[in-house]
Amino acid sequence: NDDGDPHHIQWAAFNTADADRDTKMWVVPFKQRVEANGDPFDLWISPSFFVGGSTGDVPAWLLESPGEYAEFATSFLLHLKKAHGVEANYHVVCNEPANNNRFQPRVVGRMIRTLGRKMKALGLKTRIQFPDCINANHAWRFIEALRNDREVWRYVGVISYHLYGNNAARPKIRDFGKAKGIPTAQTEHMGRKFPRLYDDLTLGGASFWSIYGWGGAFTIRHDGASFTRAREYWPLRQVMHYVRPGAVRVEAKSDDASLRALAFVRKGAVTVVLLNDGRGARRQEVTVAGLP
Repeated sequence: NDDGDPHHIQWAAFNTADADRDTKMWVVPFKQRVEANGDPFDLWISPSFFVGGSTGDVPAWLLESPGEYAEFATSFLLHLKKAHGVEANYHVVCNEPANNNRFQPRVVGRMIRTLGRKMKALGLKTRIQFPDCINANHAWRFIEALRNDREVWRYVGVISYHLYGNNAARPKIRDFGKAKGIPTAQTEHMGRKFPRLYDDLTLGGASFWSIYGWGGAFTIRHDGASFTRAREYWPLRQVMHYVRPGAVRVEAKSDDASLRALAFVRKGAVTVVLLNDGRGARRQEVTVAGLP
């Protein structure tokens, strides 16, 4: 805590050395490469407060004071913007709330209301990412608890979930986001299987999709300056290389249960990805119809 006033940032009280080093080493060069490729750069901030974990439990002054939490969050957002020219698109109140931490829906809701107002007053473009739970079913519990809180949804820019455990609620999240006009996202899992991407796109309606670590897709060589692409890289590449940001997924149907299809439209061009990886998959010729 910098001082006892949530409306006054005492910059000298913060130690930003680690954040500055990592931002210069990783975030800024990555941002430059993405934008040089003509793609938008998106960044979300998701702080963890695991009880007994590597981060440590949330201190009482932060948990019990929405004002102090808003100062905690906006001081970092402002520092990133002023010191590095990086403005985060989204901010999560707590990474995986209610998973080994004390962030229940009521707590998260009051934090969103206060933080949303403060970000707006400061002129930050950052929106709230909510709820970023451990899986879709946990996320749906948070959504249900706050679904009638109009002020909360005024500040939410994306609805997100992780992929550990039961994710049967993905269609509910997809439909709720569509009704609200808010995109959905799968923002963490540790598996790199292509069918999970397909399910998150179709069942979850995901507009953002993230893997926690790319170790299964890339292998770093011992020289520390090069890498090889592992097996899991190639299926994911069939979407990530050809389907660029801004593309919109459209309906694609297959008359063969073992063959699934994804289709996207961007600037009048259509990209189709065929997945011949289902049960009963075999080497076969296919006919694609309906393309312009």
